[in-house]
Amino acid sequence: MTTPVARRTAALLAAAAVTVGPVVTAGPALAHGSHYKAPSCTITATQRTEASDALAALKLRLAGHKPTLEERKALQSAVVELWSATRQVRMTDAVRKAKRAEYAALADSLRTATTAEQRTAIRAELRAIRVELAAARPTRAELRAMEQQIRDLKVALRAKPTKAEKRQILSQIKALKATLACATATTTPGTNPA
Repeated sequence: MTTPVARRTAALLAAAAVTVGPVVTAGPALAHGSHYKAPSCTITATQRTEASDALAALKLRLAGHKPTLEERKALQSAVVELWSATRQVRMTDAVRKAKRAEYAALADSLRTATTAEQRTAIRAELRAIRVELAAARPTRAELRAMEQQIRDLKVALRAKPTKAEKRQILSQIKALKATLACATATTTPGTNPA
């Protein structure tokens, strides 16, 4: 049963809908519907606190770690150590320095050599030293391994999650946000919330 006022209001709305269009016809439906969806679950205050703490920790884990100045200096010294260790696999720095000094001395003696035989012998020694120094350099594979170790150190320092870890963290964050959307259960003194 409808009242005459409701019928008259419906008739006016129908007349307005014909002249104005579909915008007015949606108005009554929206006016009576609730825009607020009440949570269908409840959690205790301690569960809410635990969930919000876990959410904050996950967000920090997602953001990673910004290295301090001391950590960056330690990383740089570790990189220098790694480079030095890689360079000294086949020849130590002291031997390399001695070979270069010998090379420089031979190059100077090449300018002062008077005979063709002396110059030929000195050039052969220079070539042998160059070959020895070249053989003492790290190989491409050793350089790639060193670069990978440096990248691993940087990643460990930043503590950023991998793509798989990021997906897992985001799904955990989504679940925690859903938990936090629940209403907080109120407890009366003397009752057990569990």
